[in-house]
Amino acid sequence: MSQPIAFIAAILLDRWTVWATSGSVLIRPAIVLSVAAIVIGVVLWKASGSLPLSLLVTDVLVLFTLRELFLALVFGAVIAAWALLQAARRAMGARPFPAEVPWAMARSAGIFAIGFLVVGALGAARSASAAGPIMDLPSYQLRPTSEPNIYLVLLDGYPRADTLRDTFGIDNAPFLSALEDRGFDVSPDARTNYNKTWLTFASMLNGAYIDDMLGDQATPNHPTAELRWLQVLNSQARIPAALRDAGYAIRTVASQYTSTTLQSADTIVTPSQLNEFEIHLAASSPWTAFFRDQVADALAAGQAERVAETIDVTVELARTGSEPQFVFSHVHSPHTPFVLTDDGSKPAAPACFPYGCSFWEPRLVRLEIDLDEYGRQLARQINRLNELVLDGMDRLLAADPDAIVILMSDHGLRFATDDTDEHYRSFFAARTPGHPDLFPPDIAPVNVLRTLVSAYFEADAEPLAYRSWSLDWAYNLRLEARE
Repeated sequence: MSQPIAFIAAILLDRWTVWATSGSVLIRPAIVLSVAAIVIGVVLWKASGSLPLSLLVTDVLVLFTLRELFLALVFGAVIAAWALLQAARRAMGARPFPAEVPWAMARSAGIFAIGFLVVGALGAARSASAAGPIMDLPSYQLRPTSEPNIYLVLLDGYPRADTLRDTFGIDNAPFLSALEDRGFDVSPDARTNYNKTWLTFASMLNGAYIDDMLGDQATPNHPTAELRWLQVLNSQARIPAALRDAGYAIRTVASQYTSTTLQSADTIVTPSQLNEFEIHLAASSPWTAFFRDQVADALAAGQAERVAETIDVTVELARTGSEPQFVFSHVHSPHTPFVLTDDGSKPAAPACFPYGCSFWEPRLVRLEIDLDEYGRQLARQINRLNELVLDGMDRLLAADPDAIVILMSDHGLRFATDDTDEHYRSFFAARTPGHPDLFPPDIAPVNVLRTLVSAYFEADAEPLAYRSWSLDWAYNLRLEARE
């Protein structure tokens, strides 16, 4: 059954070359698809008594499942033609084709699979070895006067209170008051520097602006290559590295969006649910056309589970950590899809998924709902997320009362393409024992960790003047300064 497995490996490698994420995302789908192919192949073999034909049919099913429709059609046509000719010969009383014919067909398919795999492997190797950016990264010298644990919980796409109030009539004051009761200072005018997660992460973790770190060098002319550059900026981020040099363990709880994972962390907790690469495979498979509701419901339930799981794992790290630690947790909510509910109803994927939009599509124009319905779904998502966050904070602070805790977002909702100012209105609240009101009302991500290490570790890192950039939706490094 190595032949269908070769096709699986070849296609997955080919897809990975245009997907900016770690190669580890290939492992689980490769295992699941390979096991399924072996089981199907053996069943077909036992049912038909023909090993070569079972291999060819399994090849067709693999190619169809992974949306290699042209190859699936060609292989299927060959099998169908052979079966029709066999039937015709039997009907005419002629001898059937000799057994060598299906074996020759299977061997030809095997040779093609090997060639396909070699091409896929070469493409993946070329993508993985592509030149990265030349970087001018800042340097930090930390002199810890104490060793408080630091928990940075990023709530992806959490909007500022004025956006919720003025646009959707959602009063978020009770949540903000509850945070203040727990010792948090809320920055009501928080704003972000970029409206994309990758850029916010790279800038915040380095305490520097992207253009300052990359200079005037020409950036790649492909979205995937751009994201790989940003991943290098993340993986070599200077503030986590400085904290490690100061004796801190760096731990991260990743979201299902694995391309944003802090790969340099000492401990990486990855989702048990399907990740972004696997969801892409599921969304693009033709089988989803037949089982759309079942696939969408399963993905929505997994997304809802991951939000709660990320908070739970963060709390568990607070309970079990035995050394100073910096924990960076990426909660992919309230970012769409709106799968969290406060009334016990079943999580649901966007109605436009998978053919009209991606699973995580935030733009109203693509979601096929009006602003009122968007607001109703958002309110349910925000209300439930707030409950999860407050419960998580209670448990975390009970386990680690002296902890520094930062709750923040990377950008706004980004629901409207014509109201780009909203993209930059972000959420921020921080609990900083010994340093009350540490962050200004209009704190921006680039200064979050700079301000923190200056206060707690005597680093020479004055806040940078606020700047922000707009960018092409598809190209993350085509930056244009905003006024």
